[in-house]
Amino acid sequence: MARYAGYSRAHLSKIFRQATGQPIVRYLNSLRVDRARERIRAGQATIEEVAHEVGFQNLNHFYKTFKKITGKLPSAYKEGLME
Repeated sequence: MARYAGYSRAHLSKIFRQATGQPIVRYLNSLRVDRARERIRAGQATIEEVAHEVGFQNLNHFYKTFKKITGKLPSAYKEGLME
């Protein structure tokens, strides 16, 4: 991203944090988890498939990130939709 924008990584990070109030990685993970929640609600893919679709290569990392952002594990989120 930094190369595409024409900035160093550190400078892009600083500009992004000033503009959004959060680091780039946290912002991107929030977008990924929001998309994952949409995909889970659609109910047409497994949680593992959803994790890969939204850009998480490591399932453990997906579970931790999802819980950190939503307060629930993906499976609990899915079960809550069915109630």
